[in-house]
Amino acid sequence: MRGIRRALAAALVAASAVTAASSSLAIKGGKAVVSLGGVSDDALVFTKTSGWTTPLALPSAATLKLAFSIVDSDSGEGVVPKAAFVALSDDSGEEVVLQVGVKANGKATYFLDTAKPPLGLAVTSGALNARLLLSDGDARKPLSFPLGVLELPGSGEPARKRHSLPPRAGEPAFAEQGYLFHTFKEEEREIAFVKSVTGVVGVLAPWALLVLLINNVAPNLQFQTPPTAMYAFLACLVGLEGLILRYWIGWRLYQLLPPFLALAAVTAYVGTVALRAARAQRLKAGGAP
Repeated sequence: MRGIRRALAAALVAASAVTAASSSLAIKGGKAVVSLGGVSDDALVFTKTSGWTTPLALPSAATLKLAFSIVDSDSGEGVVPKAAFVALSDDSGEEVVLQVGVKANGKATYFLDTAKPPLGLAVTSGALNARLLLSDGDARKPLSFPLGVLELPGSGEPARKRHSLPPRAGEPAFAEQGYLFHTFKEEEREIAFVKSVTGVVGVLAPWALLVLLINNVAPNLQFQTPPTAMYAFLACLVGLEGLILRYWIGWRLYQLLPPFLALAAVTAYVGTVALRAARAQRLKAGGAP
């Protein structure tokens, strides 16, 4: 982000040297106001020819407000430029470019809160040279206007450059690291014979008991062919299950209810007939009522 803003600022300055438009951008009614706790403590005025003459010091938790109007140098009418920035640079050449908001009537305002500074100023302190950069494309000559010196409060430890992280205590910055070894999954172990036999017996024992009980009860059982109505009752139950399955696959509830209710009524009637027929058959064979 800082590199993009630097490129924009450089383009504005370069354009100011080669543009041959008849009119240019200018500012008027410039004012820099420093507020602390909502109260304006200091105010400096800058004109279209010169910025503020004394360094503008910003204490901690203060707010700087830059307010000015952007006009055409010939007509004096308000202008909305295509680009408006405030560039802050130190003696080493490091520069931070901040965008300025401009209204439709050409009035521009920028707020800088030292308690929550922009990312580029988070680790910056001391005196900075402030410049105003304005550009309106080819319509008017751009403007690079020196505002003055801006003093920011101390911000603590400066940011580290890339690849400048300190090594760990007692370790060099670059040291040979240990090899990485991959441990494969251990082979499955065989279960002991006793445990295997115990498991097989535990699984087969209930089935063996069931077969034994069936053999003891089978001689006393009398199998009879059920009445025909019982087959119809079973078919109705299968039909109900089929309707539920069809509803689960893709039917809506309103599609299920009509056939389901109709078949349920038929099933209730057929079931009553089938159970009566089964009872009559059982009584005829000498069974208990």
